[in-house]
Amino acid sequence: MDYRIINTNFDINEQESMDMIMKLLSSYEEKYNKIKYEKIVEEKQEKIYRKDTKVIYQLLFNNIANDTIVKEISQEFDNSETDKRELKEYLDFVDNIKYILLDIDTVDLLNPGNEYLNKHNTVISYIHKKNTEMKELTNTMGELSVALENIRNSLAPITNTI
Repeated sequence: MDYRIINTNFDINEQESMDMIMKLLSSYEEKYNKIKYEKIVEEKQEKIYRKDTKVIYQLLFNNIANDTIVKEISQEFDNSETDKRELKEYLDFVDNIKYILLDIDTVDLLNPGNEYLNKHNTVISYIHKKNTEMKELTNTMGELSVALENIRNSLAPITNTI
């Protein structure tokens, strides 16, 4: 899958683009989640791992965490505790992406350290969580649409007689 397609498509169809990102992320996880960094180094796959990681994180940054999007999202939240918590979680996600992008070329894969591992895992968890929430919202909106259509159909005979 060509990640450039996602970069240009995100503004047009957010759900489709998110699905594409999730496919790429799943492929990335499938390739690297079950193997240890030692094996990547041992098999001389460091350059490929670093490049794949850069592509994934740059894609996330470009589509979900760039400065314009951060500004827009920050303006959408109010001062409720829930919004403050969600905004902090999002801003931490953005900072973690930036950290990985800056660190991926130099991180010691044999000893990446807890900070790198935590930030990497937090980004992956966050994107999965938000994808699940988006799908749940889409399903709920679909159910609401069906319910409204049923109400409209039920009221149609009444409004026709008035």
